[in-house]
Amino acid sequence: MDSEHRDPERDKIRDYTKQRRNLYGENDKSSRKAIRFRKAWVNRSYRRTVRQAIDAELEPDLVADAVQVVQRKDWKKSADEPLAAQVESRVKPYGNPSARSPLRKEALKRLRKAGWYSSRLR
Repeated sequence: MDSEHRDPERDKIRDYTKQRRNLYGENDKSSRKAIRFRKAWVNRSYRRTVRQAIDAELEPDLVADAVQVVQRKDWKKSADEPLAAQVESRVKPYGNPSARSPLRKEALKRLRKAGWYSSRLR
């Protein structure tokens, strides 16, 4: 597609729907480290708990039962948020009607139609 035939409004809507923002409350560089840290923490804590269960039991049958009871901590990376939803959540609390963009509304409508769900989009 030639740059001469591109529609700026269509490009803006595409940017609102395709660009993502971090939901961790951190910048993107530190969240890369935080994700690795959290995954390592889950694995370390699981191994530590299993080791403690093994050390606590002396009989082999009881050790197998104790290890099966141990559960891994639950942690998953949450998906990043579309730019339109992030901007909308910052505009809503202040109620500035001039900050409402028809292009952003269109982008939010497309996100809802595509199945992207967030309580912020309501």
